[in-house]
Amino acid sequence: METTTFFDGTKYRSGIVKVCQQCGDDYVVRADRADRSRYCQRGCKDAARSNRVVLRCASCGDEFERDASKVRDGVQFCSDRCKRKEHRKGGLIAPAHYQKQHLCVKCGGETSARRRLCEECRAKRTISEDTPISAIFYDGRAASKYCRIRDHAVKKMSSQPQVCEATGYERCVYTCHIVPISAFSSSTPLGVVNDKRNLILLSPTPHWELDHGHLKPADVGREWSFREWVDEAVIAGYIPEEYRK
Repeated sequence: METTTFFDGTKYRSGIVKVCQQCGDDYVVRADRADRSRYCQRGCKDAARSNRVVLRCASCGDEFERDASKVRDGVQFCSDRCKRKEHRKGGLIAPAHYQKQHLCVKCGGETSARRRLCEECRAKRTISEDTPISAIFYDGRAASKYCRIRDHAVKKMSSQPQVCEATGYERCVYTCHIVPISAFSSSTPLGVVNDKRNLILLSPTPHWELDHGHLKPADVGREWSFREWVDEAVIAGYIPEEYRK
């Protein structure tokens, strides 16, 4: 498109030369309005709107008018309601611009408009207590690798009173793993990682202290239940022997 400079009555502006869709004459429009502008003046715009055709709705049978420039090949409907009604019945084939194909974001297979995953990928995503954690790892950013495991842990602890077990604080409490997720072998079942004996509710400061070794399960009265769980996990080979100390 050709660019030029014009005076709009207040100052000089950069503009783009376009062709009026009604009369065919060249006219200049501001660059920031070039995508929306189609007519050189209001008269041409009104004349284009008066160029309407009468159509018959394929669903209800009523006649309706539409701009000739907006009429496309295929079945015509008077409203979105009629269009959706016929699509649900499956009796009519919509125009090509309505036939959008929806693909699964995981495998690329076909899926419905309201689902990001196909039925097969959704079935694979279903998790249980026996699902190995390697099957639940998020394959996006590294920082989000364990997000699904953490979500499962939060849901599991949602029935507990949301109070920090170290300070009694109630306003900001997180579900934390005493033994971090990264310490488990990839074949460890989700039920072992998110066992309630390995989960603890803490506010931000005690959470930091737990991660850096300054807070122990014994400090919050969790020593015996935690030790029992650690023995079981070590014997099964899910975590290293060092966590028995």
